[in-house]
Amino acid sequence: SDEEVIDVLATAFADTIMDARNQLAPAQWAYGIQEDWDPMDLVYRDRRGENDFLYGKDPRLTMLAVRRPDGTPMAAVLNFGMHGTLLDSDNELLTEDAPGGLEMGFEEQFFATHGAPIFGMFMQAGGGDASPAGDQMGRSGIPRAEAIGHAAAPTLVSLYDELEWRDEIALDVSSRRIE
Repeated sequence: SDEEVIDVLATAFADTIMDARNQLAPAQWAYGIQEDWDPMDLVYRDRRGENDFLYGKDPRLTMLAVRRPDGTPMAAVLNFGMHGTLLDSDNELLTEDAPGGLEMGFEEQFFATHGAPIFGMFMQAGGGDASPAGDQMGRSGIPRAEAIGHAAAPTLVSLYDELEWRDEIALDVSSRRIE
């Protein structure tokens, strides 16, 4: 029933929050930007050509990463505009789709390069006008999602390696009205 699902999820969320709270420790953060990072459209591509007079494919990749002060990697938020779905309604699998392939490819390449795990999280930017690619060799379905990750991983790991780490952060919140 719905009540059972709600209880299972609420308990899992609460346990995860408490585990995170109990493991709080000092960390460092870094932020980086890579422009024109997928010029061959191997990861994502413009979805609608009719609006290119305004703006084509958003070429910007951003990354926000966190690590322990001793350099132990923790997580990286990978951000660019890519619509998250390439699987269609005939898919009966519970899957992470294109973002999952991206995250997995990054995590695997990072481990192969650094010998340490990292948690990769894709956070979609303006992705309504950008489709996942990965079909360069006729791939479809899950193999296509994996191809997206393999194509993106070298650039993602390289951007991580170039980050400048900071111990302190000042947060500011701003609200603006746009007419």
